[in-house]
Amino acid sequence: MKRFVAAIAIPLILPACASIDAATPPKPGVAAGLIGALGEGIIGADLGRKLGATDRLLALESEYRALEYNAPGASVAWTGKKAGQSGNATAGPPYQVGSQNCRQLVHVVTVVSMQQTRRGAACRNADGSWSPLD
Repeated sequence: MKRFVAAIAIPLILPACASIDAATPPKPGVAAGLIGALGEGIIGADLGRKLGATDRLLALESEYRALEYNAPGASVAWTGKKAGQSGNATAGPPYQVGSQNCRQLVHVVTVVSMQQTRRGAACRNADGSWSPLD
């Protein structure tokens, strides 16, 4: 019985403390498909350019994971390839806009010891991807 409970509980607990880094880049299929639908993400083009390609992808992956897998208020932290670049994406509770599921998102990004907070919302598409709301 203990093994059964662990098999059920562990996948539910782990996303709440998820962390990603440049040493384990996202799988190309996931990045190109589901993460790609985020476009510039909540971080936006201006901040994304400051991060560079690899760290920008880590930031977008953290946004996707927070939106798709995490409980409200649970963060997905990322550590960039370049020193001094990191972030933390946190999604709020889901809500409905028409027939779409949506969530608020807060992404705190540090670029060379300068912290910036970006806020926005994204809605889930029929294919499982998320698109930011303008």
